[in-house]
Amino acid sequence: MQEWFKVKQASKYCGLSEATLRKLLKEGLPHSRIRRTILIKREWMDEYFKSFKVEHNQVDEMVDDILGDFKE
Repeated sequence: MQEWFKVKQASKYCGLSEATLRKLLKEGLPHSRIRRTILIKREWMDEYFKSFKVEHNQVDEMVDDILGDFKE
């Protein structure tokens, strides 16, 4: 598997639009820049996205709490 991606390749790898990926670059997604070319290491993306892992869905819990009052 390819180790380094340009933005277009990286967006396909992670399933995000190029615009969203560029926004994440500005927000802290690690990358390297050689002149005007942005390079993103696959490992960096994988680690970055792991930091957003959701253990449980808080929205579902809130909805269940609210709707629980209306059940029965």
